[in-house]
Amino acid sequence: MSDSAVLWYTGFLKFSGEEKGRDYMKKLSAQKPLFRDSESIITQLLAAGEFPLGLTYSHQVGTMKRKGAPVDWIRTAQPIVTGLKPITLSAKATHPNAGKLFIDFIISKEGQELIRSFNRISARVDVASELTGGAKLYPAEPPWGDDYSKHVEEFRSIFFK
Repeated sequence: MSDSAVLWYTGFLKFSGEEKGRDYMKKLSAQKPLFRDSESIITQLLAAGEFPLGLTYSHQVGTMKRKGAPVDWIRTAQPIVTGLKPITLSAKATHPNAGKLFIDFIISKEGQELIRSFNRISARVDVASELTGGAKLYPAEPPWGDDYSKHVEEFRSIFFK
């Protein structure tokens, strides 16, 4: 079980409401989905034909498809829970100004277009992506971490009985 699975579970509960979200997850669990420690492994097994569908990152599916794998992605249930990906600079960086320039580049439109070229979703609204068109993105909030252990246990009790 990966951290992103717990993030998805938590986000879905927060978006749908605890009771409705848990009910949905219990129904999903009855379908016996398989989990792995990594979405990369899920994507590779999916491409190898080990199972007919998988919940994984669309950018990984896109990469496999470009390499000729017989896979494609579709947008499923709304919302799409997204994790925050902060960028930081060490207080003791050897070259702090170079680090600041790098951060400026990464958050610029040009930098985000580079990120997008790797099939990643940009945080900038002026960098288009077929991955997000029409989607309701639901970003994770740092306070969710306060209940992380509780959600890990709930997730396990529902999906790994």
